Amino acid sequence: MTTIIAQAVPIDILARGGAAVIWMLLGISVGVLAARRPRSLWDRGATVFVLTGVSMPTFILGLLLLYVLYYLLTIHGSRSSRNRGVGLRLPKTRWNGRTT
Repeated sequence: MTTIIAQAVPIDILARGGAAVIWMLLGISVGVLAARRPRSLWDRGATVFVLTGVSMPTFILGLLLLYVLYYLLTIHGSRSSRNRGVGLRLPKTRWNGRTT
């Protein structure tokens, strides 16, 4: 049990550190954009963006990110030869036959 935890700790630290860097870059850039032009469209948009992100439950945010990053960016079902191993391959059924 402890070896499994010991193997997972570096991966967890790396993922949390990367998320913290992205979070800081996004937060500082949105804050600077909003502070440079107070009461402008950028300021109001940044306020709505930040308040939505803070008040949204994590399971809803996760579903929205899954939808945007997986379905809208079309990582799933890509048919090019370079991306052959990328994505989820489901067997053809009546429900997913049109999407894969």
